Amino acid sequence: RETEGLLVVAQSLTGTLQLSELARRAARQITRLLGADTSVFFGYDAANQVATALAGYHVPESIRDPAYKLSIAESAPYVVEAKATGQPVPVPEVAAHPWGNDPAIRDLPLQPHSLLYTPVLSKGRPSGSILSFWWTRRHDFTADELSLAAGIANQVGLALENARLYAEIEEALAGLKTAQDGLVRAETLRAVGELA
Repeated sequence: RETEGLLVVAQSLTGTLQLSELARRAARQITRLLGADTSVFFGYDAANQVATALAGYHVPESIRDPAYKLSIAESAPYVVEAKATGQPVPVPEVAAHPWGNDPAIRDLPLQPHSLLYTPVLSKGRPSGSILSFWWTRRHDFTADELSLAAGIANQVGLALENARLYAEIEEALAGLKTAQDGLVRAETLRAVGELA
Protein backbone atom coordinates (compact mmCIF):
# COMPACT_ATOMS: atom_id res chain seq x y z
CA ARG A 1 0.00 0.00 0.00
CA GLU A 2 2.83 2.38 0.92
CA THR A 3 4.71 1.62 -2.30
CA GLU A 4 1.57 2.08 -4.39
CA GLY A 5 0.85 5.32 -2.57
CA LEU A 6 4.34 6.70 -3.23
CA LEU A 7 4.06 5.67 -6.89
CA VAL A 8 0.77 7.57 -7.19
CA VAL A 9 2.39 10.62 -5.60
CA ALA A 10 5.41 10.43 -7.91
CA GLN A 11 3.19 10.12 -10.99
CA SER A 12 0.98 12.97 -9.81
CA LEU A 13 3.88 15.32 -9.10
CA THR A 14 5.81 14.69 -12.30
CA GLY A 15 3.02 16.16 -14.40
CA THR A 16 3.70 19.80 -13.47
CA LEU A 17 6.41 22.27 -12.51
CA GLN A 18 4.04 24.98 -11.24
CA LEU A 19 4.41 25.56 -7.50
CA SER A 20 0.70 26.05 -6.79
CA GLU A 21 -0.23 22.89 -8.67
CA LEU A 22 2.49 20.87 -6.93
CA ALA A 23 1.17 22.11 -3.58
CA ARG A 24 -2.42 21.21 -4.50
CA ARG A 25 -1.48 17.72 -5.67
CA ALA A 26 0.66 17.05 -2.60
CA ALA A 27 -2.15 18.12 -0.25
CA ARG A 28 -4.64 15.93 -2.13
CA GLN A 29 -2.43 12.83 -2.14
CA ILE A 30 -1.44 12.96 1.53
CA THR A 31 -5.09 13.50 2.52
CA ARG A 32 -6.25 10.51 0.50
CA LEU A 33 -3.43 8.16 1.50
CA LEU A 34 -3.62 8.89 5.23
CA GLY A 35 -7.40 9.14 5.41
CA ALA A 36 -7.26 12.72 6.71
CA ASP A 37 -10.16 15.16 6.34
CA THR A 38 -8.10 18.17 5.23
CA SER A 39 -4.51 19.00 4.31
CA VAL A 40 -2.93 22.41 3.74
CA PHE A 41 0.40 22.91 2.01
CA PHE A 42 2.56 25.77 3.31
CA GLY A 43 5.44 27.24 1.32
CA TYR A 44 8.32 28.76 3.26
CA ASP A 45 9.70 32.21 2.60
CA ALA A 46 12.96 32.09 4.58
CA ALA A 47 13.84 35.70 3.76
CA ASN A 48 10.66 37.04 5.39
CA GLN A 49 10.40 34.25 8.00
CA VAL A 50 6.80 33.34 7.06
CA ALA A 51 4.97 30.26 5.85
CA THR A 52 2.14 30.95 3.42
CA ALA A 53 -0.76 28.59 2.69
CA LEU A 54 -0.33 27.81 -1.02
CA ALA A 55 -3.00 25.14 -1.50
CA GLY A 56 -5.28 22.81 0.35
CA TYR A 57 -7.50 19.80 -0.14
CA HIS A 58 -11.01 19.60 1.34
CA VAL A 59 -10.43 22.79 3.32
CA PRO A 60 -13.65 23.79 5.13
CA GLU A 61 -15.09 27.13 4.02
CA SER A 62 -14.81 28.54 7.54
CA ILE A 63 -11.01 28.33 7.58
CA ARG A 64 -10.23 29.36 3.98
CA ASP A 65 -8.09 32.46 3.80
CA PRO A 66 -5.98 33.05 0.68
CA ALA A 67 -3.62 35.33 2.62
CA TYR A 68 -3.10 33.00 5.60
CA LYS A 69 0.49 33.28 6.85
CA LEU A 70 2.32 31.83 9.83
CA SER A 71 5.47 33.24 11.36
CA ILE A 72 8.36 30.79 11.07
CA ALA A 73 10.31 32.68 13.71
CA GLU A 74 7.52 32.12 16.26
CA SER A 75 6.79 28.53 15.23
CA ALA A 76 4.52 26.17 17.09
CA PRO A 77 6.33 23.46 19.10
CA TYR A 78 5.42 20.74 16.58
CA VAL A 79 6.97 22.88 13.81
CA VAL A 80 10.17 23.30 15.83
CA GLU A 81 10.33 19.54 16.46
CA ALA A 82 9.73 18.72 12.79
CA LYS A 83 12.42 21.18 11.67
CA ALA A 84 14.89 19.64 14.13
CA THR A 85 14.20 16.01 13.20
CA GLY A 86 13.06 16.39 9.58
CA GLN A 87 10.31 13.86 10.36
CA PRO A 88 6.49 14.12 10.54
CA VAL A 89 5.13 15.03 13.96
CA PRO A 90 1.79 13.41 14.91
CA VAL A 91 -0.62 14.83 17.48
CA PRO A 92 -3.27 12.10 18.00
CA GLU A 93 -5.37 14.07 20.51
CA VAL A 94 -5.01 17.82 20.07
CA ALA A 95 -7.26 18.78 23.02
CA ALA A 96 -5.22 16.67 25.47
CA HIS A 97 -1.85 17.72 24.07
CA PRO A 98 0.05 20.78 25.36
CA TRP A 99 0.37 21.98 21.77
CA GLY A 100 -3.41 22.18 21.46
CA ASN A 101 -3.20 25.59 23.12
CA ASP A 102 -0.91 26.94 20.37
CA PRO A 103 -2.53 30.04 18.76
CA ALA A 104 -2.21 28.56 15.25
CA ILE A 105 -4.51 25.71 16.36
CA ARG A 106 -6.52 27.37 19.12
CA ASP A 107 -7.65 30.25 16.88
CA LEU A 108 -9.02 28.01 14.11
CA PRO A 109 -12.83 28.23 13.75
CA LEU A 110 -12.87 24.41 13.77
CA GLN A 111 -10.93 22.44 16.33
CA PRO A 112 -9.23 19.29 15.03
CA HIS A 113 -9.19 16.05 16.99
CA SER A 114 -5.86 15.01 15.47
CA LEU A 115 -3.21 16.57 13.25
CA LEU A 116 -0.03 15.62 11.46
CA TYR A 117 2.68 18.14 10.64
CA THR A 118 4.92 16.91 7.80
CA PRO A 119 7.98 19.00 6.92
CA VAL A 120 9.03 19.18 3.27
CA LEU A 121 12.78 19.45 2.82
CA SER A 122 14.72 20.44 -0.27
CA LYS A 123 18.47 19.77 -0.14
CA GLY A 124 18.17 19.33 3.62
CA ARG A 125 16.53 22.73 4.16
CA PRO A 126 12.85 23.34 4.97
CA SER A 127 11.01 24.45 1.84
CA GLY A 128 7.46 23.82 2.96
CA SER A 129 5.19 21.67 5.07
CA ILE A 130 1.90 19.83 4.93
CA LEU A 131 -0.49 20.15 7.85
CA SER A 132 -3.16 17.42 7.87
CA PHE A 133 -6.28 17.50 10.05
CA TRP A 134 -8.81 14.97 11.31
CA TRP A 135 -11.76 17.13 12.35
CA THR A 136 -14.35 14.73 13.75
CA ARG A 137 -12.40 11.76 15.06
CA ARG A 138 -9.19 10.87 16.81
CA HIS A 139 -6.53 9.30 14.61
CA ASP A 140 -3.86 7.08 16.10
CA PHE A 141 -0.85 7.17 13.80
CA THR A 142 1.03 4.01 12.87
CA ALA A 143 4.73 3.83 12.06
CA ASP A 144 3.78 2.93 8.48
CA GLU A 145 1.66 6.07 8.13
CA LEU A 146 4.47 8.28 9.41
CA SER A 147 6.87 6.56 7.02
CA LEU A 148 4.40 7.12 4.17
CA ALA A 149 4.04 10.81 5.08
CA ALA A 150 7.85 11.18 5.13
CA GLY A 151 8.07 9.44 1.74
CA ILE A 152 5.47 11.79 0.28
CA ALA A 153 7.35 14.78 1.69
CA ASN A 154 10.58 13.52 0.08
CA GLN A 155 8.84 13.24 -3.30
CA VAL A 156 7.38 16.72 -2.90
CA GLY A 157 10.80 18.12 -1.92
CA LEU A 158 12.33 16.71 -5.11
CA ALA A 159 9.47 18.11 -7.20
CA LEU A 160 9.85 21.55 -5.59
CA GLU A 161 13.59 21.53 -6.29
CA ASN A 162 12.90 20.63 -9.94
CA ALA A 163 10.33 23.43 -10.15
CA ARG A 164 12.84 25.89 -8.66
CA LEU A 165 15.54 24.84 -11.14
CA TYR A 166 13.06 25.09 -14.01
CA ALA A 167 12.05 28.60 -12.92
CA GLU A 168 15.72 29.64 -12.76
CA ILE A 169 16.32 28.28 -16.28
CA GLU A 170 13.23 30.10 -17.60
CA GLU A 171 14.45 33.33 -15.99
CA ALA A 172 17.94 32.89 -17.47
CA LEU A 173 16.45 32.19 -20.91
CA ALA A 174 14.25 35.28 -20.66
CA GLY A 175 17.31 37.37 -19.78
CA LEU A 176 19.23 35.85 -22.70
CA LYS A 177 16.35 36.62 -25.08
CA THR A 178 16.23 40.23 -23.85
CA ALA A 179 19.98 40.58 -24.37
CA GLN A 180 19.72 38.99 -27.83
CA ASP A 181 16.88 41.35 -28.79
CA GLY A 182 19.03 44.29 -27.65
CA LEU A 183 21.95 43.11 -29.77
CA VAL A 184 19.73 42.66 -32.83
CA ARG A 185 18.26 46.13 -32.29
CA ALA A 186 21.76 47.66 -31.94
CA GLU A 187 22.97 45.87 -35.06
CA THR A 188 19.91 47.07 -36.98
CA LEU A 189 20.53 50.67 -35.88
CA ARG A 190 24.20 50.37 -36.88
CA ALA A 191 23.23 49.06 -40.34
CA VAL A 192 20.65 51.87 -40.77
CA GLY A 193 23.34 54.37 -39.75
CA GLU A 194 25.73 53.00 -42.36
CA LEU A 195 23.03 53.20 -45.02
CA ALA A 196 22.24 56.79 -44.04
